[in-house]
Amino acid sequence: MKRKLFPFVLLLFFLVSFCAKEEPLVLVSDLDSTIVIDLPYASQNNFVGKVLYDTSLCYLRKSVAERLIRV
Repeated sequence: MKRKLFPFVLLLFFLVSFCAKEEPLVLVSDLDSTIVIDLPYASQNNFVGKVLYDTSLCYLRKSVAERLIRV
């Protein structure tokens, strides 16, 4: 049963991935400079105590960023 199901699940995964629309990423600060962005992993102010991300820029998919601005 599992051997017959695996190829179907794999095919379904690839079809969904292929059909998914790619949406561009945008800088949140470019759309609205009043939004406060706190990325603790881009500083030492996190539970690890060291910088984990090289940059403190916040990118979101365009539709998500536009919805965030409406809030």
